[in-house]
Amino acid sequence: MVKYIVQGGQRLEGAVSISGAKNAAVAILPATLLVDGVCRIENVPDISDVRLLLEILNNMGAKIRRLSRNTLEIDCSHVRNATAPIELVRRIRASYYLIGAELGRFGHARVAMPGGCNFGVRPIDQHIKGFEAMGANVEQEGGYVCADAPTEGLGGGHVYLDIVSVGATMNILLAAVLCCKILPMLAAGQLRRVLFLATGALMSQTTFLQGESIPGIAHCVELGGAV
Repeated sequence: MVKYIVQGGQRLEGAVSISGAKNAAVAILPATLLVDGVCRIENVPDISDVRLLLEILNNMGAKIRRLSRNTLEIDCSHVRNATAPIELVRRIRASYYLIGAELGRFGHARVAMPGGCNFGVRPIDQHIKGFEAMGANVEQEGGYVCADAPTEGLGGGHVYLDIVSVGATMNILLAAVLCCKILPMLAAGQLRRVLFLATGALMSQTTFLQGESIPGIAHCVELGGAV
């Protein structure tokens, strides 16, 4: 086991550059699938999860330019609705964001069950519940999550999460932003990375409401369609 031993007693001074947030980056990168054009993303952390997602997007047909170590241009205008390689998806937990992004753009998603770090059982049932609340049919087949929007497309409806889930909130936003005019979501996660995704990457009109007027509900988010 690696350990760090810090000898204190001395004043620390200087400046450091803070890298971009990993948990925001791994949702914003799949969000580029929803854009018919070029996205420029700055301050992207150069870490293994990011590199894996870029490899997945490249495999799906995205054109990726690395302008610097932490600045990317991604063009998904010619992306095909392809199944991402299972050997890549299984190596990263955040690959579940591809389900929401593909469902939102193509009306269909087929993504292998996510892998990545082992922090115990972390199911994606709340993600699926949100997709189904918008009218999607979701099934798990042979290690894949398969989601299909109805013929008329995803609808607004109301999403009620059983627990506050940041990952589910962000994934539902990805699926909803191109098709839902209004999507009230109760028990939604409200960490800063949700706001980064909703108002920055997705350019949506998103309102976060405290649920004091709704007994038993801790958080509420209302999503307006992309602008």
